[in-house]
Amino acid sequence: MQLSHDPLSITPNIPLCNQPPGTIKLLILRFDQAIMPFRWYLDKMYFDTGGIQGSINPVKIALMELSPQNILYGTDYPLEMRDGPPIREFVQKIRDLPLPRSDIDDILGNNAQRLLGTL
Repeated sequence: MQLSHDPLSITPNIPLCNQPPGTIKLLILRFDQAIMPFRWYLDKMYFDTGGIQGSINPVKIALMELSPQNILYGTDYPLEMRDGPPIREFVQKIRDLPLPRSDIDDILGNNAQRLLGTL
């Protein structure tokens, strides 16, 4: 399928958010075929961790393709992870990722604050 225009050029100043982060590889393949090299878009996109029910594997997969500055912590509350223990466990899994502390802090809140203009 060939798109007749660049879909992100319609709203170039609005960040695009998508989830779950494990879908990034599929998006890269689809955009590469349809428009232009998808890497150009990645710094304009944010992916949240909601919808993965506390599994760290999609986050690890996303980090293979994305900068930690493009990943936002989320839980999809109240649809999943409604109780404190699973949420704390998921946050701990993120803290245990082999990343610098600043990247972990970005995923767990700083990225969202920057995106919303509150940091």
